[in-house]
Amino acid sequence: MRRIILTCVLAAVSLPLFAGNGDKPQMRHQVRVGWGDCLFETMAFHASPQHNYPHPEVLPETFSIQERFDYGYTGHIFAEYQFSFTSWLSVGAQVDFEGIFWKDCYFDRYHKPTGTPVSVRNYNIVVMPTVRFDFMRTEYVNLYSGLGIGLLTAFDNTGGFVPAPALNLNLIGVQVGHGHWFGTAEIGLLNALKGGNVIFMMGSRLVSLSLVYRW
Repeated sequence: MRRIILTCVLAAVSLPLFAGNGDKPQMRHQVRVGWGDCLFETMAFHASPQHNYPHPEVLPETFSIQERFDYGYTGHIFAEYQFSFTSWLSVGAQVDFEGIFWKDCYFDRYHKPTGTPVSVRNYNIVVMPTVRFDFMRTEYVNLYSGLGIGLLTAFDNTGGFVPAPALNLNLIGVQVGHGHWFGTAEIGLLNALKGGNVIFMMGSRLVSLSLVYRW
């Protein structure tokens, strides 16, 4: 995985040396900031069912059960820089951030808290080189697809820290605007997993929107 990331970075750095003078767009740099949905996270991380038992008195007095509740999500907040070598090929790098929050608490057999709820804050940061292919480029509208391969870092407020490979597939994107300013809408899949049993994202960031500045 490290070799793949290193190869992408070296390609992004060295491509300007080999780029020809023909077929270049007038504005070759662009930066953008955007937001993507967190549908996968809301499906994978959600509140526990409330354990209200019809006859709690039959349970042991020492009975205790943990529940998670008060979930919150930031969605995917991302920023990206890209350099256009030709009218159809751009290479750059993207950073994607998201937070997932909830509270943990133990309850007794009557569903009364036995302690103070603990706030849990989880964060995912993905850093990845990206490549974009424009298959239609006009003065006002661009249509494109793209790919990103990089590294996810997952950490939380309890000291947890886990790295994992990440892959982003931008299936289709549309960029609309004029001059320096554009807006984009994309349909894609952001994935990050470490083995078959440790899945951080699977088909996340299905839809994303961003604001672009080109020069």
